[in-house]
Amino acid sequence: CIAALALSGRFSVTLVDTETLPPPRMGESLPPAAERLMDQLGLAHLLSRPGYLACKGMNSYWGNENAELLDDPTAQNINGWHVCRQAFETELREQAQRRGVNCVWPYALDTSSANGHHWHLGMHELDCESPDTLTCRAKIVIDASGRLNTFAQQQGAMRQNLDLLVASWITFCSGH
Repeated sequence: CIAALALSGRFSVTLVDTETLPPPRMGESLPPAAERLMDQLGLAHLLSRPGYLACKGMNSYWGNENAELLDDPTAQNINGWHVCRQAFETELREQAQRRGVNCVWPYALDTSSANGHHWHLGMHELDCESPDTLTCRAKIVIDASGRLNTFAQQQGAMRQNLDLLVASWITFCSGH
């Protein structure tokens, strides 16, 4: 959504997702640099939603036992944010639609091929008995499918695992 929003003022953008609604996921943290990006996109107001908590920097353990402070908050007068990922993604989708992004969901990519200076993409609708198909022609494709890397795999890209990244979390219930 962020890429679609950033490009929407200058290009015709189509945003495709396999999910009708963003699914519930574990909470997400945005580093302080995200506040600058949200401000540049005219979306900083989204960070003031109830339930989003400001944080003054984040420690990251990446590849060794020493914590690294990301985006030192003492060097800048901005916050990082803890957001409800499902609500945040829903708000970003709504903003994309308001800004004229062609939003298509739930659709899945079936085929992709290069033809001259364009990509030809074939997709099908999910979650219905007689799915519609959709074709799209694009000069640029951004594969934001995460670990699935659907488009990249169709182009023959091989995924490389360079680390043994592990995520852990804990959820607390308030008022107990």
